Amino acid sequence: IIMSLRKRDGINVKDSTPKERKRNTDSPLPPASDKLLSKLPGSAGAQQQRSKHAVVVSAILLVIVGCCVNNVSLEFIVREDPTSASLVTFSQFLFISIEGFIVHLQWKQQKKRQPPTSNSTTHTSTATATATTHNNNFIWLPFVELRPRQIPMFNYFVMVAVFFMISVVNNAALGFNISMPFHMVFRSGSLIATAAMGRLFFGQRYSVVQLGAVIAVTAGILCATLATISSQASQPEIGIATWLTGMFMLLFALLLSSGLGLYQERTYNRYQQPGYEKPYRETMFYSHFIALPCFVPLFWDMMSHVRFWATLPTVQVPLIDVAVPAIWGHLLVNVVSQYVCIRGVFTLTGNLASLSTTLV
Repeated sequence: IIMSLRKRDGINVKDSTPKERKRNTDSPLPPASDKLLSKLPGSAGAQQQRSKHAVVVSAILLVIVGCCVNNVSLEFIVREDPTSASLVTFSQFLFISIEGFIVHLQWKQQKKRQPPTSNSTTHTSTATATATTHNNNFIWLPFVELRPRQIPMFNYFVMVAVFFMISVVNNAALGFNISMPFHMVFRSGSLIATAAMGRLFFGQRYSVVQLGAVIAVTAGILCATLATISSQASQPEIGIATWLTGMFMLLFALLLSSGLGLYQERTYNRYQQPGYEKPYRETMFYSHFIALPCFVPLFWDMMSHVRFWATLPTVQVPLIDVAVPAIWGHLLVNVVSQYVCIRGVFTLTGNLASLSTTLV
């Protein structure tokens, strides 16, 4: 195979002497041959490509299953308490933060005393360590510590501020007579916003196929929006002003979501270390963990919903024979399915471009 590729690239493998033939055989492959050999079924490049495809397919399944179950459980919660967005969002952030905190813990490594070196060597090693990892000195724990970060904390604060606003606004929009099917369909409209913002502000270019897919999905969203407007107008008990307020809230969250996806993609490309995968698991943890203090002003509002949920119909829990309000079961399903969905989303963000992730 190597000889045939060399012959195709213009290298004569039948030299006049055995010495010249051995020299040509041992010489590095030209770039064209390297590219073709990486596509062979047994090559390392082909295996790496298949592994990436498997990760992407599994992430897409997580998104489809997790997000569908999450929306169904959220609709059950909204039927009982339409304004409980803050409590639902806090429960989701808390669960994902606890899971990520456990995953990112490691035993404290005792620092060994380094032998004295020259000043130039010390400065070089210090600069290299600072450029590759960032220590988590803002949390002190006995015996354990958080693993060093690849991305600076400032970038996470920007992501958290935008991501927290998106989650709160999306959930709060359900309290403005926004139906769950329309809520799901309208949030898919971030495709055209991602493409426009990527082209205008991030200098990205898209193929004809990608733009065609964006236009097709956007046309479907427009049809669903017009159908929803006509159905809302036929119901006099539902105020059109209230519904329009909810729709503008979804539009605002949609633009923020598009900008956040592009910002995450640029951050990954800037801070990804050679030989390592993109730190999407790290981003998933810190984007939820750092946002927990943002719920402090909403404490009394969440407590009022907790007291209200205690008055709702109960169900008998198997095995432990305890009666609890059924809405807490819906919340548990919602939180777990949100983790499954968001895990798939961040996995796609680390393996695909922002536009492809938004399409999924």
